[in-house]
Amino acid sequence: SAPAVQLQWMQEGGACLTPGNNHGSYDEVWGIKISECDEKCAQAIDCLAYEYSTIDSYNRCELHKDPISHTAPIPGHLCVLKDVPASRDGWKGKGGFRASKATAATRER
Repeated sequence: SAPAVQLQWMQEGGACLTPGNNHGSYDEVWGIKISECDEKCAQAIDCLAYEYSTIDSYNRCELHKDPISHTAPIPGHLCVLKDVPASRDGWKGKGGFRASKATAATRER
């Protein structure tokens, strides 16, 4: 099998949004941990970012296919962008891509 590639990510508090304050195209998965959401996005070529949130007692993972430009400040939501050219080009938010090699496991601590 191919060696694992170390992906880099950029995370920003809030809900992931595309230009025009839209949500864009995404797949929704309920009831999984943030590490599982991270893994699903890492493995999906068309996933550019994921949003993880807890709504009441339910965990929701959105796997975003469109470039995310900014976030909306919604408590309990985290937007995590995959460090790929489409994400870098689309991002207009305040936070910058940092050379962080954090994986889901290290972000959860």
